[in-house]
Amino acid sequence: MQKLVASASIDENNVSYKYVDGKLVEEIFNVITAQSKALLFNVVVETIEKMLGEGVAINSTPIVGTSIIFNDSVTTKTIPI
Repeated sequence: MQKLVASASIDENNVSYKYVDGKLVEEIFNVITAQSKALLFNVVVETIEKMLGEGVAINSTPIVGTSIIFNDSVTTKTIPI
């Protein structure tokens, strides 16, 4: 176990819309939201790409404030940096 994320949730059948050639197109995705440390982001991306290939869209949203409980969870459940 690599301990790259503290926790994760899966949103199945997430509906997303975008314009393609001037037309609104609906796309359905399964979205995984994971909590981790910013310094582990590149390792998470590399691990996912090794497992699933490079065709996975991955982004990072910074968490600018947390409670002590959330911070302790991420700190204790991921590898030390």
